[in-house]
Amino acid sequence: MKYLLILIPSLFFLLLVLPINAYAQEEIIISPAVSITYTPTPSIQSYSLPYPGILPDNPLYFVKTFRDRIISFMISDALKKAEFDILQADKRMNAAYYLLDKRIGKEELAITTISKAENYYEEAIARIREAKQEGRDIRGAIKHLQRAREYYLSLFPKMKKKISPSFQSGFAYVTKRMELFEKDVNELSL
Repeated sequence: MKYLLILIPSLFFLLLVLPINAYAQEEIIISPAVSITYTPTPSIQSYSLPYPGILPDNPLYFVKTFRDRIISFMISDALKKAEFDILQADKRMNAAYYLLDKRIGKEELAITTISKAENYYEEAIARIREAKQEGRDIRGAIKHLQRAREYYLSLFPKMKKKISPSFQSGFAYVTKRMELFEKDVNELSL
């Protein structure tokens, strides 16, 4: 028991400290004296969702959400918080996809998880709007929002096939909500 009292807080602390994002670049060497750093232009095909980790049907899922709320609370920069919110939306969307793909009878939980992903997406829009009012460059964040939305919408037909008729109305609601975010994102890019 004594070891658990030390182990659990230590693991929780490590979860808070571990890095969240990783970015890749390619270096192209033209000659020994000249090299160019190339970051590929992402498209819907190259957009990928992060591994969601434990799914919402796990009894320890509350620990993950608690950790994410603490991290979110500690981020004060509007653009960084928007990026974090998009990451959380990506994780929730992938968790919903896993629930529908790997678990049987988790349709209602999957729809709720999609709704939570959309809440994070909406929060990201609000944070980017806040950064825009501060006069910051938001072009990269808007592109990220657009790519994420397009990718989510490309997942919905696959998800719809796995949802029984009794949950189709709930799924239609979350699909429509994601489609309506286009107007908000377009307003930000003006």
